[in-house]
Amino acid sequence: MPQQIAEYLPNAIGFVAGILSTTSFAPQVYKAWREGTQSISLHMYMITVTSFALWTTYGLLLKSAPLVIFNALSLLMSGTILVLKARNFRHDKRASQAAARN
Repeated sequence: MPQQIAEYLPNAIGFVAGILSTTSFAPQVYKAWREGTQSISLHMYMITVTSFALWTTYGLLLKSAPLVIFNALSLLMSGTILVLKARNFRHDKRASQAAARN
């Protein structure tokens, strides 16, 4: 493998992986925004937001553009879902209880 390709390969793989993993959140954000957050786990998104914050910090320490860019974007999207979930928590709980009664 030529030296120049070997130098860029890790970043290229990081950017492709980042694009794929970050765009995987887009449908969930859209669904949460349009349809609500009743079926979304609050605890799961609390852990997810924390992990993306830590990955972003890790990327900053390593000065790795793919780690910083895509984990920050994923943090923004998962944070949006977490905020929507927290905002709708009472409504979701009441809807769940009403569904259980029917």
